[in-house]
Amino acid sequence: MSQDFEDPTLSDPDEDVSNVKYSWDEEFQRHIIAMLLGDRQFILQSLDLIKSTYFTNKAHQKAASIAFDFFKKYKILPAKDFIVQEMKSSLKDNKALPYYLGEMNTIYDYFKPGLDAREYLQDKI
Repeated sequence: MSQDFEDPTLSDPDEDVSNVKYSWDEEFQRHIIAMLLGDRQFILQSLDLIKSTYFTNKAHQKAASIAFDFFKKYKILPAKDFIVQEMKSSLKDNKALPYYLGEMNTIYDYFKPGLDAREYLQDKI
């Protein structure tokens, strides 16, 4: 008797990529986004591996999207002030703006520069 087994750890090749999300908890995702915002080598190596929609937190999605767009255009990491300004501009009428800005402060607290963190997170990705 053959039954189809649907493995929840395998992604469906026909699945819309925009629905793919990281399965790691939010704390771990903060480390990834912090490295994207603070480590040029990490963002450079991650451009083709990470999509902003992979993050489960909308503030992280927004930050990643801004960082990727900025980096692709200017070839440098955006300063925290630039990210904050872009969020304020794009979310000016959104009541959740204070949450987004608070989460940005939290993310920057997570950034720990160093080769060890970069290598570990790239292996995970």
